[in-house]
Amino acid sequence: MRLLLAHTSLETNASINLTVLGVTGTPRQASLYSIIAEWCRFRLATVQRRTRHRLTAAEKRIHILEGRLAVLLDIDKVIKVIRESDDPKIDLMAHFKLSEIQAEDILEIRLRQLARLEGIKIGEELAKLREEAKGLNHLLDSDEALRTCVASEIEADAKKYGDDRRTFIEAAEKVTMSDAKTVSIVDEPTTLIVSKHGWLRSRQGHNIDPTQLTFRSGDALLACLPCRTVDSLILLDTKGRAYSIPASDIPGGKGDGLPATSLADFQDGGKTCLALAVQSEKIYLVAADGGYGFRCKGEDFMSRGKAGKAFLTLGENESPAIFMPAPSEGEIACVTKDGRALVFNIEEIRLLAKGRGLKLIDADPGKTALDDIIPVENGAAGKLKGERLEICRGNRGGKGKLVRASRK
Repeated sequence: MRLLLAHTSLETNASINLTVLGVTGTPRQASLYSIIAEWCRFRLATVQRRTRHRLTAAEKRIHILEGRLAVLLDIDKVIKVIRESDDPKIDLMAHFKLSEIQAEDILEIRLRQLARLEGIKIGEELAKLREEAKGLNHLLDSDEALRTCVASEIEADAKKYGDDRRTFIEAAEKVTMSDAKTVSIVDEPTTLIVSKHGWLRSRQGHNIDPTQLTFRSGDALLACLPCRTVDSLILLDTKGRAYSIPASDIPGGKGDGLPATSLADFQDGGKTCLALAVQSEKIYLVAADGGYGFRCKGEDFMSRGKAGKAFLTLGENESPAIFMPAPSEGEIACVTKDGRALVFNIEEIRLLAKGRGLKLIDADPGKTALDDIIPVENGAAGKLKGERLEICRGNRGGKGKLVRASRK
């Protein structure tokens, strides 16, 4: 089962864009919690408005019935006032202490509606309306009673319209081959191939000739990485974010492979610019073209989710420039595009889990950018050796010495 979940679409992650209008009518992104909280506030306000509307209607009806009840016991006098008065409404208001609304109602109803039998019905309706008004007033005066009313209505709707969930949804980490206790990864040599457009594939063994590799039209080789199937491929994007992909998850066989976007969710428009196969226990060196960098452990690159992790902090207009295994000891030579080199001991570079790091050489993005870092082995750093190497020695963060023509 874990093998199928790791390599098929039986398990998938679904991204949801929760853009809502809300009660203000302004589009915004909201969390699930804030959506539910706002809906609850809206529902409370709706029930409150409904209660006020019902109370207003009940009080209006009570007022009318109280007027009818006031004249019910003296129908003859009512008829006499209406028959003899020039302004019956004013006289009814004066004789029976009625409001204008009550007097208008008396003038509009039929006489039989004031009969004794109707009087009993009026009394029953009035009692019922007064009890209803009392309950409505209690809802408006008590926040607890209002919330209890809303909750009971929701429960009633859920009981009437709800059904059992048919899809199982839960927060879970992506299943990978390393998670499978019953399935172990065979530790064998493999070569990971990364193209500049972000296509990934693997080949068995280490005897791979990069010049024989073919790519899609307009694409080319970014990195050809001999490693082991138990290692991890780390992609560093233009925003300094690191994405870890188990080497065993990268498909082999013929063809162009699959896009990195199917195994990593690149954030904020970032694109792959550097790639390296790493082991958790080893030390690596990363730096930006602005001249800042640091050492880190392989495990520091690892992330559980496809969204990766913020790793290399970049300055304005900077981009990642160096991603390489760090020498365990000895010196390194930092080389800039304008032909300067600075040689110092690797131990001067701090070991960090992430961040911007320390200033390795005085550099800036562009013509004076950091171009390469070369380990000093057997008294030489590439073509830099002897007296030329000696004059480049200095303190970390210095300007270095000009050793070759600048790169355009």
